[in-house]
Amino acid sequence: LRVAPDLAAADITDDARLADDLGLDSMDRLNLVSALCQRFGISIPEVDYHELATPATAVRYIDDATDGR
Repeated sequence: LRVAPDLAAADITDDARLADDLGLDSMDRLNLVSALCQRFGISIPEVDYHELATPATAVRYIDDATDGR
């Protein structure tokens, strides 16, 4: 997924906080949510956005939402 083109892949770790550590702003985070929804065929309600705080928590959320497909 290409969401924040200014972000280097080497800077992304499992526990990096998307906003605080990686500098994703609100538009980047909305683009991420949209891309994840399209890529995995899921819906992520706004109330769950906090579940996507790090790459690791996002993976867990997607895994739960897709039943591990």
